[in-house]
Amino acid sequence: MHRFPSTWTLLVVPAIACTTPQFSLPRIEDEQGGLAAADTGATEEDPNADTDDADDSPTTEPGCQEATPRAHEALTQACASCHGPDGSDQGGFGSVLDPQTMMTDGLLVADDASASRLFQRIESGDMPPGNPLDPQLQADIRAWIECGAEPFEQPLEATFISRQAEIEVIAEDLRSIEDLDQPEMRYFSMVHLYNAGVSAESLELYVQGLNKAILNTSRTIPDPYELEAIPLDPAWGVPPRYAEIGLIFRVSIDEYGWQAAHSNPDKWEEILKLYPYGMQYEGDAADTVVDRTRSRIPVIQGDWFVANATVPPLYYDLLDIPDTRDAFLEDFMPQGFMEDLEDGLVDCAGFQESGVSTSNRVVCRHDAAGAGGYCWLSYDFASSAGEQNIFANPTGFLDQADGGEIICSLRNGQQAYFIHDRHGNRIDEAPIDIVFDCNEDAAVVETGLSCIRCHSQGLIAKADEVAAVVDAYPTLYSHEERELVDDWFTPWSRLEGIYESDRERFLESVEALGVDAQAPVEPTWALASNHEDPLTVERAAAELGEEPAALEALMEVNLDVAVNFSGLADGGTVPREIFETVVKEVILCETGLAVGCEPAGCGVSGVECLDDQVCNTDGTCEDH
Repeated sequence: MHRFPSTWTLLVVPAIACTTPQFSLPRIEDEQGGLAAADTGATEEDPNADTDDADDSPTTEPGCQEATPRAHEALTQACASCHGPDGSDQGGFGSVLDPQTMMTDGLLVADDASASRLFQRIESGDMPPGNPLDPQLQADIRAWIECGAEPFEQPLEATFISRQAEIEVIAEDLRSIEDLDQPEMRYFSMVHLYNAGVSAESLELYVQGLNKAILNTSRTIPDPYELEAIPLDPAWGVPPRYAEIGLIFRVSIDEYGWQAAHSNPDKWEEILKLYPYGMQYEGDAADTVVDRTRSRIPVIQGDWFVANATVPPLYYDLLDIPDTRDAFLEDFMPQGFMEDLEDGLVDCAGFQESGVSTSNRVVCRHDAAGAGGYCWLSYDFASSAGEQNIFANPTGFLDQADGGEIICSLRNGQQAYFIHDRHGNRIDEAPIDIVFDCNEDAAVVETGLSCIRCHSQGLIAKADEVAAVVDAYPTLYSHEERELVDDWFTPWSRLEGIYESDRERFLESVEALGVDAQAPVEPTWALASNHEDPLTVERAAAELGEEPAALEALMEVNLDVAVNFSGLADGGTVPREIFETVVKEVILCETGLAVGCEPAGCGVSGVECLDDQVCNTDGTCEDH
């Protein structure tokens, strides 16, 4: 399924209207006899209130000399993933880092920021959508335009790195590893992105996304915590900034809990079952890499991993996520969530508007295993009427909810996500009529990636609104209901600190990865989105380990490739789904474009198991 279409549909949630409302928040007379909203117990900074707080922090206006690089950095961070040379070209606009093209297209007026449509959209808060740009970044962009909108320094043209050269540096890296540790080593490569001309700024963002995605698919605390970039060959002539970021990264499957001791076969084999670029290489370096890692394919493309490992089914496989809510919670909580409710060991909040659900919602926090561990459970409804109105039926959410989402802390500080239906069964996507994505450019909430993006800064704080209504009208509720509301629904004076503590735990993990949680673009989503975008001939060739001329030559002699890749002509593109199908079924399995490719092998990866391994019926390889 193509998860990131180039044209987005804005989801507008209609207001829920009834001719005869069954229950609504009452208005309570204040001391002067006027009408006031029911007291929610929140402070003046109620997170549920609609506010338009501006950032009052002072901004500095950069001089013209420093304005250009600062504006380039701001536009790269905030806009390039959708409108840059490596972005998704949303709305047909892909020139945000090309001032001359923007001037030609009437989006930019040199020396006049107020007349520039680009800056008008930024200053109004329309762009980036749902996440207005920081005032300082706006000031940087304004200064650059007022200084003449000078062209940005263009990235250096990449020196092409062959797949064989890549294998050779991996072999050299393995020689530096202790013999006993070598079988645990695996590699993620971003070389193809470099070969395709991705800017250093985008590459840095994408490496952060890879780092975060790997941690999100592991229950362990790896050492080292950050990815390790391996040394590159100086003869490649890689520009210093790219070399500093890194192009090839080493991980230990033991450190991430992916080895056979935890699952048989190991989880790397689960990854390879879906990997479309499987190929075998010949030569001494290839023999060294395969022999020392004990893996038929010890290196995969990092962007493919992020786009596929953060969504089902691979997301479930890597995190060992079971099929039901109860089984999932058993993995994280020292006692059952129902026992917590019975004992009053929960902190809940109920509210009318959440920003992601179409009806009222309840969320409850439970303690989970590990220091400061937590699980947050949401109860979501298709309606706010009748028994599903949490203000009319404040203790019935357990039976009346149509489904829910769960966020549990992982030992490494990141979070695991689970979506279920009304029966507690795991589902891959939340029903759009109940829950929708918090970002305007997406609609469906998909387990994993959607949650990672929406919760890039951790838990989203919401104050309780239920207890205030019950307290204001106690005669409308039974004694048992009032007692349960008192046990379950937590006042903001306490709940605020709980949110903050859980957010801090998560943000410490994010910051340890070198990721800016406040950045306008979540890096894991940025890389996954980039991967799902249609491919240019440069990108398509780079993913095959070839230069564009080699792919164009193949199209001239192979009808299947020519027909399916016809969109690459004259600067066009080919959809990702078509590209990967042709790669797997035509290029690797018929033509042998890659050096030493032997496509006939075990399972869908198309690569033979090692001599002392067996090929399982599910396509994985396993030691005897």
